[in-house]
Amino acid sequence: MVRIGVLLMIVMFWPSLAFPAQAGNGIALSLKADEVEFGKPLQLIFKSGYSRPGLDTIDLSPLEKDFVVETPWDVQEDSHGARQYWRIRLYARRPGSITLLSLAFHGIYTQEIPVRITPAIDHTDHVPIHVQAEVGNTGVWLNQGVPVSVTIENSSPHVQLESDAPQQPGATIEQLPVVRQTQQVDGVGRVQHHLTWILYPQFPGKLQMQLPVIRYRRDGVTTHRFYPPAIRLDVRPLPAFVPPTLPVGRVEVELLSSLPPVLLKNRLNFLTLQLKMPGAGRAGVSQVLRQ
Repeated sequence: MVRIGVLLMIVMFWPSLAFPAQAGNGIALSLKADEVEFGKPLQLIFKSGYSRPGLDTIDLSPLEKDFVVETPWDVQEDSHGARQYWRIRLYARRPGSITLLSLAFHGIYTQEIPVRITPAIDHTDHVPIHVQAEVGNTGVWLNQGVPVSVTIENSSPHVQLESDAPQQPGATIEQLPVVRQTQQVDGVGRVQHHLTWILYPQFPGKLQMQLPVIRYRRDGVTTHRFYPPAIRLDVRPLPAFVPPTLPVGRVEVELLSSLPPVLLKNRLNFLTLQLKMPGAGRAGVSQVLRQ
């Protein structure tokens, strides 16, 4: 009876003892830290005991709803047990509690992992950094401007916000200069930095894009990296009678100065109008003025 009892104990505990070996032969996912500040990256490492296929064949699209995925490193061979490993970076799209969804590799799925993204802090002034994004109407006509704005609020007007020139197949993108506004909030000075892009889709159909990262720099050092929101447009074709070069959008005309009630003969009078086309670039406004 003693021998039977010992044998049963070994059988019962065998699955838990064998689990690390199975994970090593399949896929394992680890995090450098499960809590990170908004604007700073999560470091993920995939390890697998399979030499083929490469870990870079993993479909990372389930992560793109909550993160921007960066893959700057190639798959490497590991001499410490796993045959290959792959490091990637994730930048959260928002602070809060987020779950890393399960990913598939070689018929095996990783476990879901909860992570916590803490609010962004400017550690020079020890004040919070607030980030707010807004995307205009995403159901648009061909060549209709779509404004995308990101407002970063802190306590310093001396912060540098840098972003690379956006390039997107199927769209023309105009990046506007940064606009800064200072206001008092509960007796404390706050500065709002407004970044705006205007997107002009060039082809009808579905269009998805991700604008370049915004680098938050203090004293010449990049401390945070914030991504604008992912953009998904549903672009409608223009009617056949509308020229494809014609700017599309709402035109607002405002009378800034009116004519005198009585107009005298042989005297030159001026009427000042202000023309606004939300979402239209300078070239589009010029075309309207020439009509």
